Amino acid sequence: RAYAQIHPTGALFSVDVFLAKVREAGATVVTTGGVPAGKTVVVRDPDGFYVELVEADNAADSKATGNVIGAGMMISVNDIGQTVHLYRDLIGIPLKVDARFAKNKELSKTLGADGARFRHASGNIPGTIFQVDFVEFKGVDRKLGHIQSYEPGSSNLRLRVTDAGSFVKNLQAAGVKVASTGGEPISLNNNVTTCILSDASNFYFQIMSAAPGPAPPAR
Repeated sequence: RAYAQIHPTGALFSVDVFLAKVREAGATVVTTGGVPAGKTVVVRDPDGFYVELVEADNAADSKATGNVIGAGMMISVNDIGQTVHLYRDLIGIPLKVDARFAKNKELSKTLGADGARFRHASGNIPGTIFQVDFVEFKGVDRKLGHIQSYEPGSSNLRLRVTDAGSFVKNLQAAGVKVASTGGEPISLNNNVTTCILSDASNFYFQIMSAAPGPAPPAR
């Protein structure tokens, strides 16, 4: 499953205050004990999607006008080696890999996974400050999910590339499964080419290429 990581700020910069608000909206607390672990807490929204609220150390000083100053995504994976091969070697996200399983009491409590060990591969999407953190768990009961891309709670990481058609062909040649109807990229009405694929953990990601820009003025 994927976890959206939200950094609240503004009037709700306290994670406790923010938590009270999301509870009112119907969210369920996942973190062990039902209270934040330090300055972070994980909740599950009404659709079953997990959201991690993190109170940044400088949240009160932020000049942001809204209640969020940053975001990222944590994705639970079946095997970190397969994941790194796809997202770093084939797609090109520069991932820093910590291949050894280690205990982290605070993370275990935050995720409601007492006794678990973790190993990570994390990095920013090129050209952005949006971080993805792929995490493999060990020491807890795990089941490979089979949720469809259109079902409530499903996640989809969108990645913009220069040529979606060629990009998808290269991924298919490497054995990556296409979820889009017809097994190939689709051209939308706005000239955007897009395709949804799934990785070995049944997590969906979407490859998109932007519509061509306006033609230069005639001379």
